[in-house]
Parts: sequence; structure tokens; C-alpha cells
Amino acid sequence: MLGAIAYAFVVLRVAAWLPAESGLAAVILVTGVVGVVGNAAYGFDAIHQSFGDVELVDRSGAANLIKPLGLFVPISFALIALALAKLGRRPQGLLVLVAAVLWPIAHIANLGPVAVITNVGLVVAFGSLVWSPPSSTATLPQPRRGYRRQQGEHAAALGLSRSCP
Repeated sequence: MLGAIAYAFVVLRVAAWLPAESGLAAVILVTGVVGVVGNAAYGFDAIHQSFGDVELVDRSGAANLIKPLGLFVPISFALIALALAKLGRRPQGLLVLVAAVLWPIAHIANLGPVAVITNVGLVVAFGSLVWSPPSSTATLPQPRRGYRRQQGEHAAALGLSRSCP
């Protein structure tokens, strides 16, 4: 569950690095938040199992909610990988993309060693961003040059001041 909390901060940080009008940032926020909830739900399920009870995914009713929520984790990983590639962090993006593929394989099939390798890869990819966040958005689309000047010329032609939006 601590990993889910840490991942929530990753989701927020990567989405903030993208332009405010980015549709990718919005989708990352939605899938990331749902994925964090699903990840935490599986953490509670692990605690539940440690007391000797049946896995929640094997129960009916409200316990079934964790299945679809958990599927948002690898989806959000893939979207974060795309964002990192767009931000010029291709090695980290590739590592997160590999983790997005391995995550469901490891967790659905209960393959402990694959899960450990996947999680170590995620820690390396996300941890490396702490020490060297994207410094440039050169790969992102930039606003057209002269847009503000054109806007001011149009406003002047209409007799409006340049400070009008």
C-alpha cells in the first residue's frame, strides 16, 4: 500500500510536467487515480489474506470491485511511459512500458520473482526522475510564435486595449 501512495505522487508529478491543455495529462490523472485505488485495494486484500481469509477476488458482490480497479494500474503505467517518452525520458519510459506489460502477468499469475523484477524496474525508472526531472519540453508542441502579437493587433483594430482577453 505504501507503493500505491508513492505512485500517486508520481502520477501527479508526471501529469504536471505535461502542458496544462494536454489530453494525455488528463487521462493520466484519471487512470492513475483509479489505478492507485485498485493498487491499495489489492494491498488491503493481501492484509486480509494474511489473517487466513479467502482472497477478495474469489468472493462475490462488492469484493469484485478490486478486479477492474486493479486493471487500471498497468494502463496508467503505459500512459506514464508515453508521457515520459514525450518528455524526452525515453529510457525511463521504456522501463515503465516493460513494467506495464509484466505487471498483470506477475500479479494475475502470482509469479513472485517477476513481480519483484517489475517493481524494482519501476523504482529505478521513477526514482531516477527524482534526481533528473525533465528539464526541457522541447519535444512537446509549442504555441505558435506571434500569437499574442496577432491577438493584440486584432484587439487594436477593434478599438480594444491589449489587456483584454
